[in-house]
Amino acid sequence: MPSNPHTPSTQNGRIDPELEAMIATRLKALRRALGISATTLDRKAGFNVGTTGRLERGDQRIYSTHLFEICRLTGLAMEYFFTPSGLNEKPIFTTEHELEQQEFLLNFMRIKDPVVRSELTALIHALVLGK
Repeated sequence: MPSNPHTPSTQNGRIDPELEAMIATRLKALRRALGISATTLDRKAGFNVGTTGRLERGDQRIYSTHLFEICRLTGLAMEYFFTPSGLNEKPIFTTEHELEQQEFLLNFMRIKDPVVRSELTALIHALVLGK
């Protein structure tokens, strides 16, 4: 019987569910930070209708071709999906809480004015340190 093409293969035990969950969470954070719908990302990336939603929910396995198209569209390096800072550090695995963190980082990176970035950083330090 042929397998469902949207069901991840577990052949040779190569699938790491935590890694796939992390990538899905980061994909959703990226899309939300860009302020685009899943349908828009599907269209711009050349995916079939509904693909982005299935990828984000973990209903469809995320392949390198999906990540390549998303990175091509956004200008992000593939490392964004696998490491905390994209600099070949040890991978971390996400929780739903990291969705907020990723959205914040992506939005912060979109701030072009260095003065605004500096002032925002100072504000965050003050809030965290209670000063």
